[in-house]
Amino acid sequence: GWGYEQTRYDFYQVVGVTAKSVRIMQIAKVVVEGGYNMPTYAKVMPVKDSFVGKSMTKRVKASYDGTGYGVDISAYSYAKLWDGEPETESGDH
Repeated sequence: GWGYEQTRYDFYQVVGVTAKSVRIMQIAKVVVEGGYNMPTYAKVMPVKDSFVGKSMTKRVKASYDGTGYGVDISAYSYAKLWDGEPETESGDH
């Protein structure tokens, strides 16, 4: 398991839009810093158009932190717009 002290990012690409929802697909990520030589730390970036799995349709709603909009991926994960910067993952890579 990932445990409580770890942070992991999954990336999704919007592949369709309706008035109140978006169709998204998970996409692959690549380690751009850390990772293999620093097993508890890595910076990751999404790989556009490198799709993983099936598409999902999700209703768009205000983000929990009030900074914009996003979608619920599951009961314990939420997706919001990516700012274009590498995301820092922690835990055992």
